[in-house]
Amino acid sequence: MIPKGLLFFPVTPFQTDQSLNLPALKQHLEIGLNYEPGGLFVGCGAGEFHALSENEILAVIKIAVETNKGRVPLYIGAGGQIQVAKNISAKAQDLGADGLLVFPPYMATPSDEGLLRYFDELSCASSLQLIAYNRLGTVLTAELIRGLLNIKTVIGIKDGFGDFNKISEMIEIVSDWEISNPNDRKITFMNGTPTAEICAVGFRELGITTYSSAVLSFAPIISSLFYKSLIKQNDVVVRSLLDNFYIPLARIRDEIAGGAISIMKAGCRINGFDYGGVRAPYLDLSEEQTMRLTTVIKKGTEIATSLKEM
Repeated sequence: MIPKGLLFFPVTPFQTDQSLNLPALKQHLEIGLNYEPGGLFVGCGAGEFHALSENEILAVIKIAVETNKGRVPLYIGAGGQIQVAKNISAKAQDLGADGLLVFPPYMATPSDEGLLRYFDELSCASSLQLIAYNRLGTVLTAELIRGLLNIKTVIGIKDGFGDFNKISEMIEIVSDWEISNPNDRKITFMNGTPTAEICAVGFRELGITTYSSAVLSFAPIISSLFYKSLIKQNDVVVRSLLDNFYIPLARIRDEIAGGAISIMKAGCRINGFDYGGVRAPYLDLSEEQTMRLTTVIKKGTEIATSLKEM
């Protein structure tokens, strides 16, 4: 199953003692899935992959499989230590996941050849589909992309930088490969920049309309309307939501390290769903930041409500 369209990256709810809150996770997933996303990605960046133990990731996968019931493609975050990533890959397949979003091997600065080896070993651990993530730690050079295309389970590239010249180069490499291999798989490109909606029009111009939406986790009405307007090229609505919601949101996000996750947790609380705070090494928003975020969400919701019929 290939994820396409508006992608749901849920947070991982915690109790006050920082333990997993699995009933809250189930509730959170149900709410997001009701908006019919094109894919579900659990235990990834938004889900604090960096702060979850292997057993916690497996518990999250079990709840996701039970809740999703095959409705949309289900992908799991995997990365870090290669043996742990391989264990998660094998167990995720046994539990019923569809694929992995591959994160960097932490505390290492590998060469292209080393990263290719990492993906190759991960592909041998299970038959799950793999999405390569172009971000710090796993920068996808032209040579690395050509190597990844030889790994049969690699089906997607998620870009976290938003450098359109580099993305155009990646698209050209993949297009040439697809022409030379007409009977092989197709590679899906995804916009994975922080607050991806801000770059969405630029990605659309390159033919990429699949993206991860952090806002879907706490303000799905806004997220859903933005996506539908983007696809319909209703740029009056797109511009209004960017100017009045997404750009002010991103300003608050950038005030704190790890703000992309902190804002999601705070946004859930503001809208009546307390899924706990973020784990170390990140911090929650301050009271003053939360008040400003409340104002931004209120404004965005009002606009979404008034414009949804346009």
